[in-house]
Amino acid sequence: MISVVLCLVLALSLCGCEKLDYQKAVELYEAGGYEGAKAAFEALGEYEDSAEYAAKAQLIIDYRNAIELYAAENYEEAA
Repeated sequence: MISVVLCLVLALSLCGCEKLDYQKAVELYEAGGYEGAKAAFEALGEYEDSAEYAAKAQLIIDYRNAIELYAAENYEEAA
């Protein structure tokens, strides 16, 4: 009986970890930490809309890189 209760507690605590990790990733994304947020969302796999957030973060990262390349007059690479 004790083993069953301990397994249940462990399972419930692991579910809560994903939720906390997801919330931290969203906060990081909203604060502009796109590299870290992307990595955090990718680590969460298919939890909620993590894959969508990871893809959005990558788009922003790519856009920022393109802007920097354009500003450095590296137009071909910026494109």
